[in-house]
Amino acid sequence: MKYAIQLSYKGTEFHGWQIQDNALTVQEELNRALSRILGHDVESQGSGRTDTGVHAKEQFAMFNSDIKLTSLRHLKSINAVLPDDIAVYGLYRISENANLRFDAISRTYEYRICNRKDPFEKDFSAFLNLNLDLDIMNKGADFLLTQKDFKSFAKSGSKQRTSICELKEARWEQQGHILKFTIRANRFLRNMVRAITGTLIELG
Repeated sequence: MKYAIQLSYKGTEFHGWQIQDNALTVQEELNRALSRILGHDVESQGSGRTDTGVHAKEQFAMFNSDIKLTSLRHLKSINAVLPDDIAVYGLYRISENANLRFDAISRTYEYRICNRKDPFEKDFSAFLNLNLDLDIMNKGADFLLTQKDFKSFAKSGSKQRTSICELKEARWEQQGHILKFTIRANRFLRNMVRAITGTLIELG
């Protein structure tokens, strides 16, 4: 049987989502917890990857198990053995043909800029004491919404089947001393979001 699990994590102490040699990752911790609770080796597959230090408000992963799982009871058990930086919220039986990576309709990233020293934002935003022009940055974001090919924003040497992305949302918002950038698309190229964010900050 194939299951999807919904989780979130604070990525400060992790080297991203995907398992790596000699580096602690979210996928490794999730596999360890699932294997311990279910009593057999579990290899999860994420709906997407995150880089070192990146947090996830809502991430999904899928895995196989012959055990019939019930959401509430098993979620409590899994959370009990996961580190405090990772929490699971949902457990769903899905089709055997489902693939969370390729079936995802859209993905959303959020970048936060803090323009004053704030100990509560230390791990969740970049400190930039700059007078940024929000109007110009949003004009740049609006222009991106008219584009389809984002090859120029992909990391050099990346092997992508296509550089075409359907950008659905890109906007900057001022929330007190926090400037928030939200970007949503059907897919992103490697390092595309980071490159776009940096470019718009330079524009501002």
